[in-house]
Amino acid sequence: AKLTRKGCDWIVANDVSSRTGAMGGNGNTVCVIDNNGAEHWPKLEKQEIARRLLKRIASHMKNKGGYKYYGPAESKRGPRN
Repeated sequence: AKLTRKGCDWIVANDVSSRTGAMGGNGNTVCVIDNNGAEHWPKLEKQEIARRLLKRIASHMKNKGGYKYYGPAESKRGPRN
C-alpha cells in the first residue's frame, strides 16, 4: 500500500538505532521492499550496499525501457503542493 501511495517501485529501510552502529559506522543492514515482499540483506559495508543498490536500479531501469526524470518539485502524481 505504501509503495502505491508514494508512487515507488521499492522502499529501502534500515535500522539506525544506536545498537546497530549504522550511524557513523561502516556497516549496515537493509531491507528492500517491493511488490513481491521484503528482501532482508545481511550486514554489509555501506559501499557494498550502495553497489548492490546501483546494480539493482540499473537492471530495473533497463527492464523498464529507460527512465523519466522527475525533478525535485514533481513526482509521478504531479507537482507537489
